[in-house]
Amino acid sequence: MLKINLSDKEEVSPAADEEAADQTLSGETQEQPLEGVEKVVRKTKKTINHTRPLVMLLLLALVALVYFRKDEFLSLLGGKQEEIVQVEAPPPPPPPEPEVVAEEPDPTFVVLNGLSETVPVKVWLSSAVIMFDGSYEIKGIAFSHAAINTMITSLEPKGNINSKLIPKKAGTPEAVYNFAVSGKLNEINVPEILDIIPTNNLVALADGIKGRSEEFGVRFTRLPESGKTYSEKDIPFSLEGSYEGLKKVIAELCPEGDNVKVYRLIISPSSPGRAFDYIKASFSLRTVSSI
Repeated sequence: MLKINLSDKEEVSPAADEEAADQTLSGETQEQPLEGVEKVVRKTKKTINHTRPLVMLLLLALVALVYFRKDEFLSLLGGKQEEIVQVEAPPPPPPPEPEVVAEEPDPTFVVLNGLSETVPVKVWLSSAVIMFDGSYEIKGIAFSHAAINTMITSLEPKGNINSKLIPKKAGTPEAVYNFAVSGKLNEINVPEILDIIPTNNLVALADGIKGRSEEFGVRFTRLPESGKTYSEKDIPFSLEGSYEGLKKVIAELCPEGDNVKVYRLIISPSSPGRAFDYIKASFSLRTVSSI
């Protein structure tokens, strides 16, 4: 049967309708992938924009690391750089300290030490009397006659020898010789006049050392006492102990720069044949004259 279209519109067949529907569907389908691609492109651009600064920072950090750790990198590469050691000049040496010369506390020890330098081997001093002006009287024992002559020869350049008592040489080598020598050493600086110290002043000096025997390393056997009169020949101080202890006692009684001096000193070993490390000593004191 023939169909007639009475409207102005062109009649569309069902087949045409299906084709148009297919085109519409296909057109919608083609637009959707384009929108997704644009989104991916925009994300990629943003990623690239963030990545570039990060890469630059990493490059700068790597350059800084290489710069500050270059020695380690060079050593790893086999080109170890020689370490530069800065040698500092040593400080100048300190100025030498002035040599301290030990001064004897009293001229009597100058004389006594001068005598001890002349005593050779095989000679023992049994006693020595020392005066303030350098005068001395020594007695001793020798086991060799030649040793006595050696001592006398050593004493002669030190001063005058006033007398000497030396026995003749014995015929047996086992002989023991007792001898005595007196004289005066030179270059002893002492005052020419010393005054006798009154008893009260001597007692005051004794009180200053009476309770200090252990400190000095000695034992006092005689000290000045009140009510006694001491003549020129009396020796009011006596002790027993070490030689160094005796020097400490004298230094306490006669300090440097003071006017108190030892007038006479008698010293001997504490026992016969013993060295002068442990001694018996007696002494008297005087003051320098004010005249």
